[in-house]
Amino acid sequence: MDNNLILNKPAQASNSFEPFTPSKAVNGNFSPEDRWASSQVPVWLSVDLLSNYYISKWSARFMGDVGWQSPNYNMTDFKLQGSTDNVNWQDMDVITGNTASNIIRNTTPKFVRYLRIYITKGLNCNNDVSSIVDFQAAEVAGAPFLSNLVPNVGTLNPAFNSRNLVYSMNVENGVDSIAFTPTAVQSNMEIKVNGTVVASGTQSGQIALAIGSNSIPITVKSVDGSILTSYTIIVTRANAAAYLKSLVVTNNRSQPVALTPPFAKETLTYTASQGSGIASVTITPTAVDSSATILVNGTLVPSGSASGAITLQTGQNTITIVVNSTTTYNIIITKG
Repeated sequence: MDNNLILNKPAQASNSFEPFTPSKAVNGNFSPEDRWASSQVPVWLSVDLLSNYYISKWSARFMGDVGWQSPNYNMTDFKLQGSTDNVNWQDMDVITGNTASNIIRNTTPKFVRYLRIYITKGLNCNNDVSSIVDFQAAEVAGAPFLSNLVPNVGTLNPAFNSRNLVYSMNVENGVDSIAFTPTAVQSNMEIKVNGTVVASGTQSGQIALAIGSNSIPITVKSVDGSILTSYTIIVTRANAAAYLKSLVVTNNRSQPVALTPPFAKETLTYTASQGSGIASVTITPTAVDSSATILVNGTLVPSGSASGAITLQTGQNTITIVVNSTTTYNIIITKG
């Protein structure tokens, strides 16, 4: 089979016996000795494709295809199942009363990462024994995916991968809208961003962001219209109350510690330097909202009050200030 996605992928089974291990059904070799076998039913052989695919074609070869008597040594009743999480399985194809030594089947495309053959009747000559020489699968041609997705502000988490469909982003309170530039694997696939058609490789219109979580759908449709892939971007816009309006650092000699860059409420990372004779510092954070919850290195500090003394070690010392469990400031103090 062209573009076999199963070849040498991680395989496992609910039962097997030596030397007929699961990996021998996916290594591309065809011989009487190079196969998976089990001595019980029901039983399954599964493969992790390591990514999600629209599987539309699969094949299996049995002992009758490598020199054993056919149809006696071919599998009888079994089905192809797919899953995105290796827990919840759906039937993709069902075969009963099989006598063929080699099957090649087309199925309705299903978006899955895991595939398995679930067997309820084994060999025609002994239903309690199962064996598969080779297991293959391929993706439908023209599967609709994005090849790239770029926001005009912020960063996708995790980094974009065409087969990962869910992303998150955090933006500052001052960001009240966002746009995306999606690129399809085929330029003539229809893309919609938040329900509006966008040409592949061009930027969408601005999408208003509310304070908090915003779910933005992005879909791409196959050229023939039969398959729709849906991406979801969760954009979290920070609340103004989750910011500081001032941040003061003082060393144990009651001297102010200069921050670089100078404090600004939406700037989250700062650096500072102190001499080797400085033992500790205190942090005085003041929130935009005086009722905000502030943690300095994990310890609660009331807005406008000084923290306890924070000991400085030689080298870099990172101090974190978290406001309302949402916004994290970092101060990196280097002690000489």
